[in-house]
Amino acid sequence: GEQTDDIATCVIQTNDGGYALGGYWIEDDASEDVLFVKTDSSGNVQWTRTYGGAGGESVYSVVQTSEGGYALAGVTTSYSDEGKPDFWLVKTDSNGVMEWNKTYTEQNTDCAKSLIQTRDGGYTLAGFVRQTIINPSDVWVINVDSTANSIWNITWESVEYAMFNSMIQTRDGGYLVSGATSYLRDFFDLSSFMFLLKIDADGIIQWIK
Repeated sequence: GEQTDDIATCVIQTNDGGYALGGYWIEDDASEDVLFVKTDSSGNVQWTRTYGGAGGESVYSVVQTSEGGYALAGVTTSYSDEGKPDFWLVKTDSNGVMEWNKTYTEQNTDCAKSLIQTRDGGYTLAGFVRQTIINPSDVWVINVDSTANSIWNITWESVEYAMFNSMIQTRDGGYLVSGATSYLRDFFDLSSFMFLLKIDADGIIQWIK
């Protein structure tokens, strides 16, 4: 980082034994831009890239793609049609140069927190959508093809509140999503519970525990 607020939110080991870190940086209390750093196996910086516009951007998940480039998922307001936070998917080449980016919107505030490159070369993003004070947060999962065109998406609405934390692709080609959900048992008595959400390869919910 530089003389700014620089925050890493995700890291992977790359095919060459180095590392790729994604996050965001804030300069002079301005809005965030994405910061993407590639290092060698000893942590020495090989290149640094920034992505963003007039609004705010950050990423929370990075994968190295099958062709050797990178894909990052997070949130953007710069590229949103209405200037509100949207899911953001960024595709780069092997040197971190952006090839394309795509936004997806569902509710008032959308934030992608996890990204998987699927076996067919597409991508699945998962995160949360915030709607109203009564139902403030739901889980949203969206599947897209290799050129970022949407194939399917699902929203899971918990009884009170659901916060997404993690997603994996399962051996049957589906997905397992985890996080926390809260229930208002009594007045001012809010309890939270872990949840598991199983989705098949076509985006159909199979079970919730």
